[in-house]
Amino acid sequence: MLDQMTRCRFLSLLLLAALVVSANAAKGGGPRGAGRNRGGRRMYGSSAIPMSHRNSASVRYYENKDGAKIVKASHFELDYMLGRKITFFCMATGYPRPEITWLKDGIELYHHKFFQVHEWPVGNDTIKSKMEIDPATQKDAGYYECQADNQYAVDRRSFRTDYSTMRYATFLIILLTILLLNSRESFGRRGRARARSKSRVQIGLPITGKYRDTESDQYYNNDNGAKILLASHFDLEYVLGHKIAFLCVARGTPRPHITWFKDGTEIYSHLYLHVHEWQVGPDKVKSKLEIDPATQMDAGIYECTADNMYSIDRRSFKTDFSIAFD
Repeated sequence: MLDQMTRCRFLSLLLLAALVVSANAAKGGGPRGAGRNRGGRRMYGSSAIPMSHRNSASVRYYENKDGAKIVKASHFELDYMLGRKITFFCMATGYPRPEITWLKDGIELYHHKFFQVHEWPVGNDTIKSKMEIDPATQKDAGYYECQADNQYAVDRRSFRTDYSTMRYATFLIILLTILLLNSRESFGRRGRARARSKSRVQIGLPITGKYRDTESDQYYNNDNGAKILLASHFDLEYVLGHKIAFLCVARGTPRPHITWFKDGTEIYSHLYLHVHEWQVGPDKVKSKLEIDPATQMDAGIYECTADNMYSIDRRSFKTDFSIAFD
């Protein structure tokens, strides 16, 4: 009996190891061979290059003790899960206080709905900057750069991001494997002290809704954040020439703003598409999207996005057409 239990545990551990290896091998993004030198190490743009100056004036200018310098930054490599949050941190010193700019693949980034930058000046010579992308998509993979500069110097740090495509099905298989191992262990000990048959394996479930600092936690878990309370069914099959209608009800303080998208692109009212809105009380809004008459080109993925100053909530709707024969 013990030999059978040992073999079962060994096989379960082998299955678990194989699944973890396959998940790590299935990471998305660009080609893995890019950006490496002959020794196999990655090359990043933040490497310091020794400089020689022709005269003392150049030395005083470029090696000024008050020049911008990044003193703390996030780790250079990050693998993120699709739909989760990406966060990078950068702290710089200098006098006058440096300005921090964020870039992706060499292009400067600006605020938008899913990208936020928070800054905190500290004293008269230090600044902290935190960049957040929530939720993260496949297009957010790439090379990010934090650039700090003042009138004397420029300093940079680079961060590489790539996404992981580990599916929930794989996670469920791992979970079932661990449960199988535990059940075998409990069965083998049934005739002995039952108090010891408690599982000693702790499953590392993904953590959601928890942030590293209290400020972020208060911001993203604010009770006044936008939240969609009611929405149409996810899947809709419509008849060509008939009407498509989607409903979205959201609440928050201040009252959320609702935006509609189709296949990731914001849509606006036109001759055959109308959006109706009703404000209910001080914190609620209803929005209904109507397309009449519907054509083949109206099939796709629609999204209702509700947002206010604290959070964003979304619901998606899939549409496809059918042909009615009279």
